[in-house]
Amino acid sequence: MKRIGLLLLALILQIALVLSGCSSTTEGGSQAGAGNSGGKTTLTFWTFNELHVRFYEEAVKDWNQQHPDQQI
Repeated sequence: MKRIGLLLLALILQIALVLSGCSSTTEGGSQAGAGNSGGKTTLTFWTFNELHVRFYEEAVKDWNQQHPDQQI
């Protein structure tokens, strides 16, 4: 009986953890990530392969062309 109680408690805690991770708002009611500053975003990629560097540079160029209001 004690084992069933512990399993039930563990299940309840796991469900609570999953549901808390699914929350779509932060404290204050605003959505997470909703505060776009309107400026450029700087991303830094570390790689050991020159092919990857070319791929990321091309991906950034394509993104900037397709999203002129959200430059990287």
